[in-house]
Amino acid sequence: MIKVSVISALKDNYIHLLSMAKGAVVIDPGEASPVLATLTRENLTLEAIVLTHRHYDHVDGVSELIVHYPNAIVYAPAGCDVESAHICAEGDNITLLNDSLILRTLATPGHTKEHVSYIGGGMAFCGDIVFACGCGRVFEGTLAQMCDSVGRLAALPDETLLYCGHEYTAANIRFACAVEPDNTDLRRRQVMVEKKRGAGIPTVPFTVADEKACNPFFRLRETNVIHAAQKYAGKTLTGDAAVFSALRRWKDSY
Repeated sequence: MIKVSVISALKDNYIHLLSMAKGAVVIDPGEASPVLATLTRENLTLEAIVLTHRHYDHVDGVSELIVHYPNAIVYAPAGCDVESAHICAEGDNITLLNDSLILRTLATPGHTKEHVSYIGGGMAFCGDIVFACGCGRVFEGTLAQMCDSVGRLAALPDETLLYCGHEYTAANIRFACAVEPDNTDLRRRQVMVEKKRGAGIPTVPFTVADEKACNPFFRLRETNVIHAAQKYAGKTLTGDAAVFSALRRWKDSY
C-alpha cells in the first residue's frame, strides 16, 4: 500500500512524499532538507521527483536531491528549468513505485501557463491550482483558463483526495465565509480547521466533496455565491467564468 506523507517546508509549503516498500517519490520539493530527513528516517530511496510548475518554492530542492539520489527521474511540465527532466503534458502517464501507481497528467494552466496536475490512485496532486476552500492566484494566462482548470479538478470523483502545495486553509475559509456567511458546512469545517492548526496538523489532503460543500470556486452555480459575486462586481454576471473572475479579484484584495 502506498503511503503519502505531507511534509512542511519553507513558510507554508507542503511537499508530498509517496512511498512503498523502500522506494519513494517526491512531489514539488521546494527545499531538500525536510525531504532528505524523511528519506533517511524512513530508510527510503528516492526514485522520482514530480513537479507541477516552475515556481521556486516547488522546485528549489531538486538539484540537491539529485546530488544525493542521482538515479532519481525528474518529471515536469514544459517551462521547468530542470536538466534532463522528462516533460509531461496533457494525457501523459507516469508509472511509479515499481508499477504500483500510475499518475495521469492533467493540463491545469492559470497559475502558470504550463501548470499541470497529476491524477491517480484516488489522489490528485494539484500544486497551486486548488487549495482547501480556495484556489491559486492567476500569474499567467487568463482568469477563464484558471476557472477551467479548477473545474477540471472539481469534476473528479467526490472521494478523490486533493493534495495542494500550501497551507492556506484558515485564510481561505475566512474569505469563503464572506462569500457564504450562512453556509453551515463551511462553519463546521472552520471549527475543524482551527482545531487541526492549533495542534499543528496539516489540513491537507481534503476531498472533492469537501470542496463542493465549502469552496466558493467550486460553487459557481450556487445562488448565494452568484449573488455575492455580483454584489462585489456591481453588475450582473453570466456564466461560470464571470462569477469565478469576480470571486478571484475579490479574493486578491480581501
